[in-house]
Amino acid sequence: QPARSVHNQVRSWFGVRGTARGAFALLDGERVLITRTRLVPDPGISLAPGATRRRDDGTLLVGCGDGP
Repeated sequence: QPARSVHNQVRSWFGVRGTARGAFALLDGERVLITRTRLVPDPGISLAPGATRRRDDGTLLVGCGDGP
């Protein structure tokens, strides 16, 4: 999916009272809860859909259908 669709999907999940809010994904075979995303206008790198790259600031770029 395009990055904006993934971003909106994560934003749309609301937890029931007392549970975490976000969307689940598999990352390196481990189920993780994604609680926040942001769109990166031009990260200067190309990633295949589903590929990841950790940035120096500790954030993680994830490849989507139209870029990270």
